[in-house]
Amino acid sequence: MSNRGRYTKEQIQRRRDAAARLWQEGYNPTQIREALGVTHASTVINDLDYMIPGREKNRRNKFKKAVPALVDWESAPAPVRGDDQVLRLMRSFIADVKALNFRNTVAHEIIAAESRGDTARISEIARLAHDLDSVSQAMLFIVADSQYREKMATTVAGRDDL
Repeated sequence: MSNRGRYTKEQIQRRRDAAARLWQEGYNPTQIREALGVTHASTVINDLDYMIPGREKNRRNKFKKAVPALVDWESAPAPVRGDDQVLRLMRSFIADVKALNFRNTVAHEIIAAESRGDTARISEIARLAHDLDSVSQAMLFIVADSQYREKMATTVAGRDDL
């Protein structure tokens, strides 16, 4: 990693993604700083605050003892197959919502919206939850049903971008 100055938005996002992933894997900020090759721990703290608002900061006895492998966040990743992108997105999304303590967070969000009389916010949460459920159910159906899987792989019906 050689660029010690200005970083592109993409590089910063890759660094933030790596910091969040390492945090979720159980590494502490000092270990993450070493894995990312950054000079200041404050960079890691700022990245974690950006990526995981409200994270539990004092979990001293829960950190891994091993040092994580170095992460090259400055170089653009090699192109990946479409299926790798879907799996990466799914893993990242699941890790993100778990890290945010989503059940508790959503419950508090709805309670706060109710107290403000913000029915639009509650409706948005319900709509998004329904959309997530629809996507999840479709994926499970593709896994379970070979005929449906073949149809989704070979026909226009499987295309969301049309």
